[in-house]
Amino acid sequence: MTGLSKSRVAISLCSGRHRMTWSPLQSTLPQPLPNDWDSTGPMYRCLRESNIHLCPGTGLTAANQLCNEDSEGEYMRLILVGCEYVGNTTLANAIDDWMDITIGARFSLIHEHWKIPHTSGHPDNTTPEEQAWLLASTPKFKEMHQRHSLYYHAHGWVTPDVMMVGAAIEDAVYAPLFFGYGGKGEFQDREVVMHQWEATILAKSDEIILVHVTAETDVIRQRMQDDPHENMVISEGDIERVKSRFAELFDRSTIPNKITIDNSGSITDTMAEFVSKIEPYLTEEDRSRMDAKTRN
Repeated sequence: MTGLSKSRVAISLCSGRHRMTWSPLQSTLPQPLPNDWDSTGPMYRCLRESNIHLCPGTGLTAANQLCNEDSEGEYMRLILVGCEYVGNTTLANAIDDWMDITIGARFSLIHEHWKIPHTSGHPDNTTPEEQAWLLASTPKFKEMHQRHSLYYHAHGWVTPDVMMVGAAIEDAVYAPLFFGYGGKGEFQDREVVMHQWEATILAKSDEIILVHVTAETDVIRQRMQDDPHENMVISEGDIERVKSRFAELFDRSTIPNKITIDNSGSITDTMAEFVSKIEPYLTEEDRSRMDAKTRN
């Protein structure tokens, strides 16, 4: 059985699809159970222990996939977070190149979908018209849009070699400050959502590494002037408070494997720091692939 038995997330299985839910967890399966369900068998116990909820009429195919598939092993799984203009995207691409050279594999995709209005594609491929439409939408719609994206990407951690840039922490920083939703004590409080999302992904893999990317304020300011982003979120006056908020949420994150990387200088220096700091968190699978790459 996979790590599902340790999961604290509620999952509904409807029409063979996995749909994550973030509501307070139920302790029992909803009734009535599907007609083809054996409530005395091991599958029932697996789902019950894992807080997986079944929609009426659901067959066993999706449940079998969740409870019986063997783990594919632990691979490289990273989340990069940090203030706009610290160089998250540049570092993500450099790490991908390092993976190719030292491990012999690349990340299947680099997921960077959480900085409104750049919320689609690998990299972002939204048109100016689509970005304007999203920016003009209500806080209620923005909240729903971002929450659904987080839910969708929460199940991606079962695949090998995953990298996400921003994700729940980024949304928790920018949403209350710039987009009018998810503040403390409000509907879908983004710090609460962040912790719920982390509980979900950690149930799938406890080898995830959270990378806080920082840079000196003067460096960020100069980058903003030299290469302004289209529809950038922050202004020069926001740098300090946004950096501070990322640091706070990084410290409060429940992801145990954490490193901080200073990207104020050259990408060569940044990668040297990354390689040094990530070494203790490399999985056996990572080390095995490194050895194989060296032999070849």
